[in-house]
Amino acid sequence: MIQVVQSDEDVQIIERHYKGIKLYYGYKSITLLVFCFIFSALSTYSQTEATTVEGKKVILYPDGTWKALEEVNKTHKKSYGDKPMNILKINNGKVEIRKDNGALVRTIGNGDAIAADFNRDQTLVVITTVKGKVEIRKENGVLVRSIGNGDATSAKWYGDEIAITTTKGKTELRKENGALIRTF
Repeated sequence: MIQVVQSDEDVQIIERHYKGIKLYYGYKSITLLVFCFIFSALSTYSQTEATTVEGKKVILYPDGTWKALEEVNKTHKKSYGDKPMNILKINNGKVEIRKDNGALVRTIGNGDAIAADFNRDQTLVVITTVKGKVEIRKENGVLVRSIGNGDATSAKWYGDEIAITTTKGKTELRKENGALIRTF
């Protein structure tokens, strides 16, 4: 399209018009470029599930490699520890470790437990006894150590530390080795 410019004002209007177009299309192209970059990055890491002619499920990777779905699931279970969570139950002063379906795994302790708690990965159990002692035991029942001052009413895991409530109403935060962190 050819425009006839009649004044300096017309030149300024045309310059503003074209600058606006340049800016508009400039933003559109930047947006399109960013979108393409994100899409290509996401598609690089994508994987596809497929079925072979023999009927086996496989995972196809963008680099052309593949793995059997069964093998991927086994690796996932090993890496993330998909072992079922167990439950602690106190029965006549003994701590029972039970599966989530209620089946007894084993009984641990000396028969004088009043409270028990698993640590995060269920490898250790903290047991509060009638005598006010706090015991740390492995999941197989082996005593690791006794901690506290003998005046505990309950003990619970908080991350890697143990919070012990005492008969005086105070709470002691202790390391797994028994060292006192603070009392509040």
